[in-house]
Amino acid sequence: MGIFLIVSAAEDGSSGISKTLEERINKVIPNSSDRFMLPGRNGCFVKFDGISTELRDKLNLSGKVSNPTQASSDSLSNPSDEITPAVILNVVPGGYNGYALTTLWEWLSLKGKD
Repeated sequence: MGIFLIVSAAEDGSSGISKTLEERINKVIPNSSDRFMLPGRNGCFVKFDGISTELRDKLNLSGKVSNPTQASSDSLSNPSDEITPAVILNVVPGGYNGYALTTLWEWLSLKGKD
């Protein structure tokens, strides 16, 4: 299991996780305890069993499922033509620092041990 940070890379001046991206994250990571939305929807930490390219594909950031017959059950069942620009970063345990809510540090510590 890995911890990943998902942040929007929208060019339209909007900030934070869009409703579309949030819906995709919630579908791919159905257990709410495996998601941590940052205040202001500036990003979302997720616990995911796979690598960043798999998470990218399951989130369908390109807007198209490349091979719907091989799409897994936790992929989006209805592909959208909407590209959802986002950056996915692998968060290495102990490889982060900063100043944030205590709940964020607790979540990272707990989920990083799995």
